[in-house]
Amino acid sequence: MAFSAHEVLEESWNLSKRNYWAWWPVIIVAALVIGISQILAGLFTGWGSSVDGFFGALLAVIGAILSIIAALLSIQMALGILKNSYAVSGGERPSVSRLFEVRHFWWFLFASLIFGVMVIIGLFALVVPGLIIAFMLGLFAYALIGGQANNGFSALATSWDRISSNFWKYLGFRIVLTGVIPALLIAGVFVIGLLGGGAFLGFDALNGNAAGGIIAAILGFVAVIIMVLLYVWAVTFTVVADALAYRRLAPDWAE
Repeated sequence: MAFSAHEVLEESWNLSKRNYWAWWPVIIVAALVIGISQILAGLFTGWGSSVDGFFGALLAVIGAILSIIAALLSIQMALGILKNSYAVSGGERPSVSRLFEVRHFWWFLFASLIFGVMVIIGLFALVVPGLIIAFMLGLFAYALIGGQANNGFSALATSWDRISSNFWKYLGFRIVLTGVIPALLIAGVFVIGLLGGGAFLGFDALNGNAAGGIIAAILGFVAVIIMVLLYVWAVTFTVVADALAYRRLAPDWAE
């Protein structure tokens, strides 16, 4: 199937609308796992620095171990989000259980490290090589998730091969997709500005009394909710579009 940026974006938009609320349990659980693990690591690390002697050292060691666990859990949650996006791009629904599927974890971690090192070296070299590497290897996770690669090296190579086959079309797709989150956030800022103006006018019209404060608080709360809703939409649309693009970049013999 020939790659079409317009078709991928349109289908991703429809898939994102259809599955938007189904993403929320996945996003909430992932955020809780990351947040709780980091809080626990921070608490033990803080206690370790404030307690002297053996118990202080013990708490510091526990804090260090929990920090490593928190980092690994963050990577696992990221992999789970990508697994869900790949499933959604294939017509399935998001599922919390995919967040805890550990298959591909170590190769994903390894490939992520290689990817990050290569991008950093490229950026330090002349900036442009780093951007090219990030662009060409950015779909490696889907090669692992989709089963087209059985290790980190082949996952990176598969991403390079698929993007090379439709470089200019994929470049146009990536430019449009990269602008989605900023565009939605700008829209959110605009809405917040309107609500903030309404809150100020309501507070001013009521001479700063309690009713005006309540109106301002309600409008401020609504503004925050709108921003969160827009951000989740932008993120889920982006990862689904990436996953669908990876599928559509496949050569005909691989379908």
